[in-house]
Amino acid sequence: MNQSVSGKYNLRLRRPLHSLWIIAAALSAAWGVSLLFFRLGLPETNIVLIYMAAVIVASAFTSSYQADILASLAATLSFNFSFTKPYHSLSVDNHSYLITFAVMTVFSLLVTGLVGRLREHNERLRIMSRLLSRLEQCATPGDMAILLQQEAAAALRVPVSRIRLETQPPSAGSGSGQCRIPLSESGFPALVLEDRLVQSLSPARRHLLDTLCESTRLAVARRISQDEKKQALELAVREQERSSLLASISHDIRTPLTRMQLECDMMLEQLQSPSCTVQAAGIRSPEDMAAHVQNLKQEADRLLEMVQNILDLTRLSQKELVIHREWMPAEEPASIAADQFEHTHPGMRVNLQIPREPVMTSLDGVLMVQLLNNLLENSSRYQPGNIPIELRVEEDNGQVVYEVRNAGRPLAPGEETGIFLPSVSGESRKEHFGLGLAIVRAIASLHQGTIEAANAPAETDHPAGVRFTLRIPLDSHGQKGEGE
Repeated sequence: MNQSVSGKYNLRLRRPLHSLWIIAAALSAAWGVSLLFFRLGLPETNIVLIYMAAVIVASAFTSSYQADILASLAATLSFNFSFTKPYHSLSVDNHSYLITFAVMTVFSLLVTGLVGRLREHNERLRIMSRLLSRLEQCATPGDMAILLQQEAAAALRVPVSRIRLETQPPSAGSGSGQCRIPLSESGFPALVLEDRLVQSLSPARRHLLDTLCESTRLAVARRISQDEKKQALELAVREQERSSLLASISHDIRTPLTRMQLECDMMLEQLQSPSCTVQAAGIRSPEDMAAHVQNLKQEADRLLEMVQNILDLTRLSQKELVIHREWMPAEEPASIAADQFEHTHPGMRVNLQIPREPVMTSLDGVLMVQLLNNLLENSSRYQPGNIPIELRVEEDNGQVVYEVRNAGRPLAPGEETGIFLPSVSGESRKEHFGLGLAIVRAIASLHQGTIEAANAPAETDHPAGVRFTLRIPLDSHGQKGEGE
């Protein structure tokens, strides 16, 4: 406690001593130059101008009106003591010097007053400029309030502890003797100062405090408005996507359901009719029955795939899926996905290209296999059967890059990003419910990665087509831990 009191005392004492040193140095320099002019026989008006210049210089480097007044009086007394008869005395032989002293003192006070106002104006501009530039870097209204607390303490030249930041309603009776300055319409956050501190401020300092608070209040209101606008825009986009998704779901699910219903109604009606035989119903053999059942099974599988995709996308978009990362070679999920795809798609091949040296990274293996399977599945719909799908894994600038390339039709302008939306389908997939690429984008986002689609030009060993490029940071494990 004694050290704290001593530190405050030294701080209060240091500022006047600093001003005294500046005044003494300026007047000493003026006295030395004036003495040289005096011995050279130059008029006394030149000496008066030198002293006035010294007062102006001293005023520019001090920070109080008291120091300016002291410098003006000290300059007049020094001029009288050293350069008017009788020398080395404060008395004068010629009373006209009294007018010179008065004019010299008044003019010095006026000039130092103007310099002081200019100094305070520049200081206010500097403080305001620094506050406004730093407010733009604050992320939340709370950060803005903390910044204002620091800048206000520096502007008022008081410890930060004397300016309290209030973020919630105070307890009963705690507001007596305090001045509360709210920074938003809700009243929080707010600066709280002691009444005696506010009353001790000069009008200029009080105006500066009000300006700082008003600038911060406007910045807080602007940030809140931006956040609300951003949230409203995101909500509108989500609502639009949800509406489009529901419309797409109802349309795409109705198609296989209608086919299944028609096929079942036709079979039941013909089989249950007394006048119809099995042969009349078109079922002439067990093979015919198996074909009808196979059609029903295909439609049921298609519905099951759609429902599973809907569930996966819902879990991924709502962040309910717990991902488990582990260190593994980046090519391992690609190899598994390629094997699974060739097993479920007889007659189609995957040309897998992996780096010579293993690229270790942190991934959720199950989700990455699903992601690559979705890309391969999407490519298979447009890929000619005699051309393999290209799947390449490589490292590039601290990222793992997975590239899937097919030989299908090129993407239409604007379709490069639209195909990853759950409610958008390309021309050639009007009959397919396109959630696979939306799931790809969601899994990539969980790994802090990006997914892009672009038209690929024809090359020597591969025709033109579409290229999907997935990039995942190698250090993704360090950004978010296991079990996120």
